[in-house]
Amino acid sequence: MLSIADRDAKITLLGAIIAKFATGLATTWTNSNVYFVSQLKHKGYHPTQSTYSIIFLCALIPASIAVLISMPLAKYFGYKKVIRTSALIFLLSPLVLNFTFTPETFTIFWLVLPLSCFCIGATPILNCLWTQFRNNLSTASGILLISFSLGTIFWNLVFMYIINPNNVKAEID
Repeated sequence: MLSIADRDAKITLLGAIIAKFATGLATTWTNSNVYFVSQLKHKGYHPTQSTYSIIFLCALIPASIAVLISMPLAKYFGYKKVIRTSALIFLLSPLVLNFTFTPETFTIFWLVLPLSCFCIGATPILNCLWTQFRNNLSTASGILLISFSLGTIFWNLVFMYIINPNNVKAEID
């Protein structure tokens, strides 16, 4: 039972909850893509309606590869190092856009790197949690799913408030 877990198991659970809540930020693309494409237009680029789909597709390919290599990386370098590195890159890479905002840097630093790091860290986090709660795999997994879902709701609301506080329609065409 989760209530009688030892200290290390509880710390692992808390860390996994925080990580999954934070990675809920990865889902903001579905609500924010039109605003980013609009920002590109205002910066002098000429995006089309399909630009955001192409940008997202460019991010999905490396993310798919990242899922496949996540466990071999964790076994080779260690779970803690892989999880911490992927979390740090996930956190810091979007900050690069404060210095340069082009379609290329946007694709790399807002989508490709963070999404790939999310994929690299997701399976090792789940694996670490499962090793601590071998008799409660479904409960532990459910807690992480709820954390990710709550993070998704929270970050989408926060992000939309930051990027569009006055609910102004984005202009693409």
